[in-house]
Amino acid sequence: LFRNAWSYDRKYETRSVVDGRYVSIVRGDYQYTGGAHPNSSSNTILRDRSAGKRISIRPFFTETADNGPTLKAMRLAIIASLKEEKKARGAEGLDSGAIEAIEPKLLKIGPVALAPSTEEGKSSGLNFYYDPYAIGSYAEGEYVAFVPWQTLKPYLTPEGVRIFGGARPKDDVGGTR
Repeated sequence: LFRNAWSYDRKYETRSVVDGRYVSIVRGDYQYTGGAHPNSSSNTILRDRSAGKRISIRPFFTETADNGPTLKAMRLAIIASLKEEKKARGAEGLDSGAIEAIEPKLLKIGPVALAPSTEEGKSSGLNFYYDPYAIGSYAEGEYVAFVPWQTLKPYLTPEGVRIFGGARPKDDVGGTR
């Protein structure tokens, strides 16, 4: 009897809707190809309902140049959040390879979503998603780094100031999906 041990699954989940306009979606992929354990990964999609298209986080920040001040501040806050999360899980600290992989470049910093907020229609900051193995062992699972909007306040455009506010809901701790 031949049994196909391979499987693939893709799920989409809305993480937040900000101002009724900006929709953050996390796409989760799960693959099992017969190995010791399955592989999983996350990516994000940010849609602007008004424009009817996918966008980046650029409109919310005064600049997003590679190695610029905004992305350097984001990177530092991400690393601090990941270190805190590793400690909370009782895992060892971040290794230099994981830190180096988080580059202050919009396309290298990690999949990002607008985080939910306690304030209706606002975002409390940014959630960055990292796959198993990117930050720790497979057994540690996915990591979600949270960067509060207050950390990014000096870099916000008027649109960014308008959509960010409030605090991260207690049930969003860990950015669980």
